[in-house]
Amino acid sequence: MNRPAYDYAQAHDFFETCTRHVLAAEREAGVQHHVGVSMIGAASIETEFFRGKAAQERLVAASTTPHSVLRTTLSYELVPRIVEHAATTYLVRLPPVRVQPVAADHIVAELVRLALGEPRNGTFELAGPTVRFLDDLARQVPAAYYLGARLDPGTEVLLPAWRETTATFHDWQSAHHRRPAGAISPT
Repeated sequence: MNRPAYDYAQAHDFFETCTRHVLAAEREAGVQHHVGVSMIGAASIETEFFRGKAAQERLVAASTTPHSVLRTTLSYELVPRIVEHAATTYLVRLPPVRVQPVAADHIVAELVRLALGEPRNGTFELAGPTVRFLDDLARQVPAAYYLGARLDPGTEVLLPAWRETTATFHDWQSAHHRRPAGAISPT
């Protein structure tokens, strides 16, 4: 289970409450192997989201249901969402922190492997093959936004397809917006 939105203030309570409910339902149903997903760094990063993931891990470890927990880094598929979330108008600010993202398909394959195996009663970590800086990854997200539309770099959709005029913006402004008497000239 993962927090469906970026409402970090309530993330800790969300993870704890959901995990308690899931574990209780598993006990009642006689589940023999709880398989969970967490984040690498959950125990050491001081935010409500990561505190919530760490609490989730503690609850699973303390339960009577045998378990296997996979800690993973962010997925490649999450990078564009992080960029969209961090974007303020046309500026994206992300810290130059080192990450080692992994494909979601590989996370799923590892979860299936754990689920089909014997409970390990521990945590295991999975990361992609390359360490990168988060801000560098963000620069590689191949999209920009123009009035809400997603445009790829180099797109020519906003360029003329047939013919150009000769009037510049300055020409247009001069012809259509006469300055009041006594106004200071911009030149």
